[in-house]
Parts: sequence; C-alpha cells; structure tokens
Amino acid sequence: MDITRSHTGCWTCRSRRVKCDESRPVCSRCSRSGLTCGYDIRLTWQDDNDARGVCHGRAGVWSKSGKQRGQTKQRKAKSPGVVGPPFPRLAHTRFLNTTVADVQRYLGDDEQEQSDEGDCRLDHQEEILPDLGFPQHTLAHLTRPSKYASYDPILLSYYEAVICSTSTLLDDEKHNPYRHVLLPMALQSPGVYHTTLAISANTLRLARSEYTVIALEHRQQALRRLVTILNRKECDDSEMDEILGMVLMLCWFEISDGCNPSWVTHLKGFRGLLHRHRRKLANVSPHSWNMQQFFVRYFDFHLVLAKTTFRVDEGDSNADLSHPIVGNTGSESTSSRSELYHGPDHTRQDHDDAPNFSSSTSSLSLHMPLDSMDDIDPYMGFSNGLLLLINEITDIGPMASRTGDQARATIHARRLKTSLANLHQRLPESAVSSDMVTRRRAFVATAEAYRLGAIILLHEVLSRSYPAVSAPCHVITKPELDDAIQSILQLIDTRLEDMIDTAALPLWPLFLAGCCVDLEEDRMTALRLFEVIEQRKRFGNITPARKVMEMVWRQRDLGRDDRQQPARNRKGGRGTVEQYEWERASTLLGGWKISLT
Repeated sequence: MDITRSHTGCWTCRSRRVKCDESRPVCSRCSRSGLTCGYDIRLTWQDDNDARGVCHGRAGVWSKSGKQRGQTKQRKAKSPGVVGPPFPRLAHTRFLNTTVADVQRYLGDDEQEQSDEGDCRLDHQEEILPDLGFPQHTLAHLTRPSKYASYDPILLSYYEAVICSTSTLLDDEKHNPYRHVLLPMALQSPGVYHTTLAISANTLRLARSEYTVIALEHRQQALRRLVTILNRKECDDSEMDEILGMVLMLCWFEISDGCNPSWVTHLKGFRGLLHRHRRKLANVSPHSWNMQQFFVRYFDFHLVLAKTTFRVDEGDSNADLSHPIVGNTGSESTSSRSELYHGPDHTRQDHDDAPNFSSSTSSLSLHMPLDSMDDIDPYMGFSNGLLLLINEITDIGPMASRTGDQARATIHARRLKTSLANLHQRLPESAVSSDMVTRRRAFVATAEAYRLGAIILLHEVLSRSYPAVSAPCHVITKPELDDAIQSILQLIDTRLEDMIDTAALPLWPLFLAGCCVDLEEDRMTALRLFEVIEQRKRFGNITPARKVMEMVWRQRDLGRDDRQQPARNRKGGRGTVEQYEWERASTLLGGWKISLT
C-alpha cells in the first residue's frame, strides 16, 4: 500500500523528509526529538529559485495533456562539456533607427541636446508626504502608519533572500557587506531601514508597477531622516555611521533607478562625509572597521568607473582620504607601486624611469591591503591592482593633451600597457577552498574581461587626447585593440551563464567593447548580450548603458562620410572636447551620468 506524504506538515519534518502528524502547535515527532516546530508561511522568490535551478510555484508542473508548463529546464546552466553558444540566438531582426533629431545633434543644431527617445528613468517628481516622524526604539517601530506598511516585511525579506545573495561573487561574512554590514544597520537605523526597503521596492517595480510609489515613499522618508541628522550641530559616531549608510544606499538607489544623475551628487557628498569620519583604528570595533572599509571601497570603485564614462571635476577625483584604513608604510607603498607597473621582475632602471602615480591613485592605494592587491574582489569582480591601473589610465588624458607632456605620457602609457599584460589576478582564498566551480569560473572570466576592458580604455584615451591620429598605434595597435574587443565579446558570450547569478556582471567591459566595435556582426553580438542581461537581471543601469552605446553607433555612422569635422572630435556643450566618445553620446541624450558598476 502506498504511503501518501502530506505537503502541509511542519517545516522541520518537511526539511528532514519524514512523515509529520501535523499536531498543533508542536507535532509529536518534533516534541519527542526536542526540535523546533513551526507551521509559519515562508516566502520564496523566483530569482532565488532560478539561481538554485529549481521550479518556482507551478512552473514546470506536468499538465493533463502531457506537456510541461514553463521553461524552467531551459534556464539551467549548461554543463562545462557543452560546446556552442550558451544562449540561443534571438531570431528577431534588430534595427538601429537614426532619426532627424540624431542628425541635428550630430550637426550641432540641437542646442538643448535633449533626447527624443524619452528618459528610461522614472519621472522623479517627489511627492510631498506628511511628516510622520521616526520612532527610535525597536525594529517593530521602524515602520510608520501607512497604507503600504504591509509591504515592509516582504521588501525586507526580498533584500535578504535575493539582493544580498546575488550582490557579490562570495556570500560570506568577509566578502558580502550588503548582508553583514548594511543589513544589521537597517535593523537599528530608521534611515538605513527605509533606504533598504526603497532599494527592494525599486528593484521589484521593474516587474510590478505597484512598487513604484512604495519605493518613492521609502526614499522620501530616508531623505527626511538624513536632513534631520545633518541639521544637528554635532553628530556622534553612531549617527555618522547612519549618515554614511544612508548616503551609500541613496547612491545605490539612484543608480538602480535608471542612473538618475543625482547619484553623482550623493557620491560627492559621500566623499566629504568620509573625510569628516576619519577615525583611529584603536578606537573602533571590528564591525566598525569593516563598515569603514566597505564605505571607502564603495566610493573608490564608483569614483574610478565614473571617471571612465564622464568628466569628473579634479576636486572630486583627488579625494582627500589620505588617512589610511590599512596601515601602509611609505616604503611598502613605493614597492607596491613599482610592482604594479612592471611586475615582480622589473629592473632597477625601470623603477628609476617610471613616472610617479597621480595624486588620486596614490590616495586610493593608501586604503588597500598590499598583501591582497592582486586578489579578485568579490564585490567589484576584479582586483584592487587593476582598479589603480584603470584610474591611472583616466589621468593620462589631461597629460597627453598638453604638447610638452606627450612624450612623458607615451612612456607612461606603454608602462601601463606592460602592467596590464603582466597582471595576474588570483582567486581569494575563500573561492579557492570553495566547492562552487561555477563561481570560480565567474571570478576568472569577470576579472579577465575587466583587464581587457582596461586595454580598450587605454586606446580610447590616447586616441582622443593626441592630436595625431596615428600616435596611439605606437602603444595599442589596431590588431591588439580588435583582439581585446573580440576576446571580451567571446568571453562574456561563453561565460554569461556563470556570471548572471550575481550583480558583479562585466557590464563595464561589455559597454566599452560595444562602443568600439565597427562590424555589424559584432554590434549584433553586443546588442544581444545586453538584451539577455536586461531580460535576466533587474538592474536599472543596464538600459541606459545600452542606449548610450546605440547613440555612439548612430553618431559614428553619421560621421563616416563627413570629411570636414569627424564626430569624434566635436566639442561638447561647455566648449571642451569630450574625453570619451560615449561621453558625447551621454550629453546628446540629455546629460546622462551612467554608472557601469
């Protein structure tokens, strides 16, 4: 006789796969074994189930007709032995429509330089909500009377179960600050609590529009809390930690909200707050030390990649964060700097001839542990050493534009190219000991894509800074550039299924490669990869990046037959030549400030 298994037993018996008599409030089996028994409702998220490779709800259930519902099996990653493209080629035809407005922008007739395509971001008209204040006691009182208050537990659960689980390549206490730094702050701070719920709601609203108003309400409450604390004459350490946490989360919110340009304002304010919040290591707890380390790392990462997409004021790039979180001596910094240029086998003559790092790079390096400079950061997806090299590349442009410094800039660029070639990014110890083969492949592929992207960036900076078109070829040749572009597209196309489960996607190298391709086939590949990522990941900065890439293509196509003034050398609205080709495209779209983090 078959034994029927109940699907309504307690969670303990169901997890142990044993029969439950369903006695309430504690079943007999749990009572005899002294185990915790519960019948509470537990939420499951589709993104979490997809990452685990299991069905969500009734997806994948067999119908009476014998056909399988859903496409869950098709979402599973292919085994390493499968040869061929990891994603099916999308069958529909893609068109890059060039309108009259695009021609007007190219000719400089559109003085407003606004986009007719519509802003892909939300229409940010802030609602004036009633001032309800903030109770200051337990987590239960962090919420406020609102018709949307019933959504708060769902939003907090979504942040913990989905966002935290996919924010980094390694989900442990050392490498996932979103779970182990920001989440505990949210349970103690009303401001961070509201920004956390705002981010969850803003992510969910991409699939369900009813979360739009909820996201804006929590954002408004967080801003009010921030203004309240900033208006005080003095703030203690806990309040300053809360301010930093709120500003970081608000910056994250604006980036996820279609790259609202206000994220740059939050980043600038974040820099000033970090400068005010410098403390001695002896006076902080390990948790506070980890929190400060994450704050600085977040700022460094976003600042450097921002400098690769648009012009950042010199005062912002040279962040005054000279108080090191990790104690580095001057000799150690010099040794690390020289090895970063040439690798461990460079000669003494190379060291003597090497130009010094820029002030911004020197400031960034003070906060980085020297013994893990080449370790792949699970949050960024590449090493701190590569981050410093990318920052140095962005600082070459002003040097190469000055006639007297071009020879020095060329030497500097060649050594950066050598450093990129000799750079060996290694897995962190946690990833080496882990049995997650897929994550290890994602580590290696993501870090390599960023390294190749730095080569493309170096060529782009030199080609737009030197007056002679052939000058960059002495550093990065055309075959080397094409090889880097093709390698990025092929690497992401092959390993995207391994990378797609986390937020550490190689969006930056994909964007650079896509902007620099010329062949229609390569454009189709870049566009297809963007479409796959947009369909699979709910990140608000992916669509703006794709639109900027498409605008670069349009402007370049319009300039192919222009013999008088190529589009790449046209001036921007402030009378200066844009540092990057995509910077002009962002300006033409209405002054967008995209983030590729």
